[in-house]
Amino acid sequence: MKIGVLLFYDKINRGTRDNSFDKLPYHGFKYILSELEHPYEVINISQIKECDFVLCSLTSVMDIENLIYAFETYKPDKGRCKIIVGGFGCINIASIYDYIDIAVFGRAEEQINDIIAGVEFPNVWRKDRDVGLEGKYIIRQPDALLPFESMVGCRNKCYFCHYSWTRKYIGTGNYDPVNAPFPEDDWRGLNVENSGRYLTAWDGLSESTRFKVNKKISDDDIRIKIRSWYDFHREAAVNLKIYNIVGYPWETKTSIGDDLYKIKSIFKECDLRKGGAGNRVFIMMMFTPFSPEPFTPMELLRPNVDIIWRDYFEERGRQVYKGVDVECFILPQINSSFTLAKRVMINRCQLQDRRYIQNVLKNKKIDALKSSQQIAQLRKYNGFPFRLFNEIDAPPVQYLETFVKYKHINAD
Repeated sequence: MKIGVLLFYDKINRGTRDNSFDKLPYHGFKYILSELEHPYEVINISQIKECDFVLCSLTSVMDIENLIYAFETYKPDKGRCKIIVGGFGCINIASIYDYIDIAVFGRAEEQINDIIAGVEFPNVWRKDRDVGLEGKYIIRQPDALLPFESMVGCRNKCYFCHYSWTRKYIGTGNYDPVNAPFPEDDWRGLNVENSGRYLTAWDGLSESTRFKVNKKISDDDIRIKIRSWYDFHREAAVNLKIYNIVGYPWETKTSIGDDLYKIKSIFKECDLRKGGAGNRVFIMMMFTPFSPEPFTPMELLRPNVDIIWRDYFEERGRQVYKGVDVECFILPQINSSFTLAKRVMINRCQLQDRRYIQNVLKNKKIDALKSSQQIAQLRKYNGFPFRLFNEIDAPPVQYLETFVKYKHINAD
């Protein structure tokens, strides 16, 4: 038996020059491969026909886009090979239905050899047994942590967070340090006693927005936390990156401008102007446009694909506050409206939509357009399901069940 591990001719990559299998952090995938009873080799799309089974890790919608691009561009002959996909990004498989034969939802430890042998599991879909994708499957949870994990899931249940609602929380901490280049924690757990670089998240510029999405950080919590950093003696500055979400359905350019003015006033209150390198705090805000993720209380809500937030912040100015001890600015790396649109179309795709979405995702010409032109170009695609960018009536992934019940929230 010959087993291949598929790597893509990348259309989308993760910002690294080296996309080789050895250099990319496929921690979970490599663990599954270590359980294989048969040898495997890393292949490209043209070698699929030579294999009996090909395994493909989907860590995010980027990998789904790459898979679509590879199959639509190179049109490989699969022969009798069966393609198995799995990984954190393996949730909505409608857009890649035509290329795959088996999908593994959730954790796959101690399963891979049985899956290859044809054993059925409640978290495994097989095309030859469920052609219409009409069955019911589960997102399998871990029985235990793997050697490289300190935790899985998140102790918070933010309403926008796909990870929180598809992965049961076990272990200790809040974020998995395997993927963090430096310390990362939620605002509650953030501790900056020492100089260095830190990651955290507000996920909402206003207190009302944060509480609406169950990110219970008050303005006073922000004030108290920043002022507490003066209690520690540091030799050098602190660099803090704060992740934020922008473009919730109730937000506008005007409301965001008002929120930033309020944040500026909070930073000004917290800046005690003591001076000295050890009291300096450089705050970088990283914005991501809101995406309604499957299996979250916000999955039905409308994404805003019409505002190009990167352009908005450039026009408004990326400096939020500059004082003596505290300085804050907005990073320019903000996803475009088209990047958001691609994420939403993959997450919400139905089988009848897949050809339209495949045609968009294989088209490099639209990627090369200016941000202001991309959504307009998308509107020209005859028959494209623009309903996906509206508020929807039902969860987009009907064949899967997650580990916890949740209620949808509205945009009011």
